[in-house]
Amino acid sequence: MATLKDVAKYVGVSATTVSLVVNGRADEKRVSEKTRQRIYEAIKVLDYKPNLAARRLKNSASHKFSVALYWPSDDRTTFLSRILNGLYSEVRKLDFKCDIVVCLFEKDKLRLESELHKEYAFDAAIVGAISKNDMKYLEELEASIPVILYNRELDKYSSVLNTYEVVFQKIIQELVNKQVSNITLFQSDTSYLASQDRTASFIKLANEANISTKILRGASSYEGGYALAMKWQDQPTPFIFSESDIMSFGALRYFNEIGLKIPDEVELISIGLSEIAFTAFTSPSLSILSVPTEQMSQEVVRILYNILENKQTEPEHKYFELEFIKRESY
Repeated sequence: MATLKDVAKYVGVSATTVSLVVNGRADEKRVSEKTRQRIYEAIKVLDYKPNLAARRLKNSASHKFSVALYWPSDDRTTFLSRILNGLYSEVRKLDFKCDIVVCLFEKDKLRLESELHKEYAFDAAIVGAISKNDMKYLEELEASIPVILYNRELDKYSSVLNTYEVVFQKIIQELVNKQVSNITLFQSDTSYLASQDRTASFIKLANEANISTKILRGASSYEGGYALAMKWQDQPTPFIFSESDIMSFGALRYFNEIGLKIPDEVELISIGLSEIAFTAFTSPSLSILSVPTEQMSQEVVRILYNILENKQTEPEHKYFELEFIKRESY
């Protein structure tokens, strides 16, 4: 079984650096984003698991809680830095004595993470970005520790998630006012549950407003967005809704190369999952529906604190609306 030192050797950093990242303390020591991503990838490749028994023993002496953050080991690990920033900013604010351990798992295989039903492993778990199969597993699970869902909802567990109906309705109404009758949606060919739900909701509202929709699917990457922009040009529409800002970055690159005028010839709005600053410095700057990742993560910690410190027992559900940040692309 891989050790923390194995991960450090694989990445070419110190064991201390790996420990800081695994325990969500990378910001305190200013570990670069590039190094964090390399460590996350090494954890995935080597299938590294923390020594939970030793951690538990150590924390019992210092009265610290041990909390697992379960996250799928796919391209969504790029969002972990924002989530960890939010979690640890609130941990410091509340002076909450806890360690947060990142546990990567394979999509649809959450049931293999036996720590969820072993009382000695963790005091609580945060579970995020899970699939329908993993949701079904959690619904049936009699967890021995408190579980909080990140951007997923089940009645039996506390949850923090985003909503989007209000801001979607606002955008659709603006398109109606502009007399836009047909639009294109850029969708990942490996769409995940949250993005599927958002896209389906947007299409439903558009259809109700008699706006026809065309879906173009491709890789959720810069290259994927570039390729979708090329496909869009074959049958252009005056508006594009993209489920990924990463794809939008690639699309903007292509539009700039061919000299397309934005927003005069096409308007573009994207779901914003990356750091907000990234989307502000594209050319033109990208209009986004920003997922309030840090605020949602802070709310997760507040719920955790109430559960572990104040012995709250009833599930709590908190909702955060997407924030519309209007810029040059719309």
